[in-house]
Order: sequence, then structure tokens, then C-alpha cells
Amino acid sequence: REVLRTIFTSAQFRSPEAYRAKIKKPLELIASSLRAVKPEIVADSAHAILTRNSRECTGNFFIDDEVLREEGVEDMNQYAVDPNQDLFIDFFLDS
Repeated sequence: REVLRTIFTSAQFRSPEAYRAKIKKPLELIASSLRAVKPEIVADSAHAILTRNSRECTGNFFIDDEVLREEGVEDMNQYAVDPNQDLFIDFFLDS
């Protein structure tokens, strides 16, 4: 409950830019799910983070594919639900 409360009361969630930003039509939901990733990407990146030196790796925000690339993983298609589809960024980051 606390996580949801934090999300729903955050300034980012209530910002004008976020208003209706993630509403998807059924067809869009199907299309994005085809470009989704398997849960193994989270497990593998979490393992990589948790085995790092905690004194050097704390207070950071991590993105799964970036962590895995730092670990030498080059083929992200192994994490794709459908390897024939391009992976889709499901949240927005400043580039």
C-alpha cells in the first residue's frame, strides 16, 4: 500500500505531462506486451547489483539493460518475450 500511496501522491504522477500519458487502447496494450521483456532480466540485473561492492554501489537508480551491458551481456533478445520484436521502453527517461 505504501508504494502505491507514494506513486499516486507524487508530483510526477500528478503533473500535466503525465495526465493520460500511460492510457493504452487494447490494441496498443497487445502491441506493447509483444515487445515486453521476460522477468529474467530483472533477476539477472538484480544479481549483478547485489554481488557488487555495497560500499561503491549504493544510492543509485539502475536500469536493467544498462546493468547487464556493464556486466558484458550484449544480446538483450534473450530477455524478449518475442525476439522478433524490438524491445520497448515502458517508461520515460531523459536521454
